[in-house]
Amino acid sequence: EVFSIMALAQHYGVPTRLLDWTRHPYIAAFFAAEDVYKNQKKCCKCKDEKEYEDFLVVWALYIPTFNRRIDSIDDNSYAVRVVTAPSATNPNLRAQQGVFTLANSKYTNEKLGTYKTLDVLLGEYEDAGRAADNYEQNPHIELAKITLPISKAKKLLFLLSKWGITPSTVYPGYQSIVDDLRMQNYFLS
Repeated sequence: EVFSIMALAQHYGVPTRLLDWTRHPYIAAFFAAEDVYKNQKKCCKCKDEKEYEDFLVVWALYIPTFNRRIDSIDDNSYAVRVVTAPSATNPNLRAQQGVFTLANSKYTNEKLGTYKTLDVLLGEYEDAGRAADNYEQNPHIELAKITLPISKAKKLLFLLSKWGITPSTVYPGYQSIVDDLRMQNYFLS
């Protein structure tokens, strides 16, 4: 129950150790491209400094035990836990098909407040599984990095809009309708 409350709190901006994910790859792509769209003015003003990486990134995570109940999983045997929050009363979480992951403290750094990146954490988890030679104890978890040049962000947002992935579908509410209109105007520029 505490994890669900943490997930809900994080969705409203409270800092936690949870990492946000979506079950929908197009929504993940929207978030990556939207970040470039929202910060384009900052990026264009800086000629000498590099405001952004050259690529937008979408991470994909496969956890074979994703749909198992958390209380049926031994906390110490998994590198990450999947945490959900009730989406019935949270329209953004429902629209974004949001879920969260929490790194097992067994695989984090000793020093409080410092955490390993997910790719490093999962690498160590894989190594522990090979050492134990027991797939059931440490099932394989996949993490993939998908990149696209930031110069393609506008086209990606345009294509996503054709599939119905727009600000108003990702962030339900009146403000998002205005954001949709602004984005349509952006496509014409």
